[in-house]
Amino acid sequence: MEKIWKKLKNKEELKEYEISYLTEFIEDEKIIDTGRWVVYYVGHFKDPDGQWYELDYALGATENQENEFYSQPVRVTRTEKEVTRTEVVFEKVED
Repeated sequence: MEKIWKKLKNKEELKEYEISYLTEFIEDEKIIDTGRWVVYYVGHFKDPDGQWYELDYALGATENQENEFYSQPVRVTRTEKEVTRTEVVFEKVED
């Protein structure tokens, strides 16, 4: 589907089926929200030239729900950062 990659590079608006095709190339995916019928994701993929893009989309939570490709891919840069995280844990107390 070279036509889709060309449209993406030229910043042309993609149709829903074209965006759906791009999800096959997602390398990094995170759930950003869940609903009763759909799960919302943000995914990252790169084009054949190595340029990264971000895409928001929703996948049906059951076989009866449609997938939703409601936004256009946005060009992004991939960087690595060291992140420190504090986590609260609860431990049993010996009485």
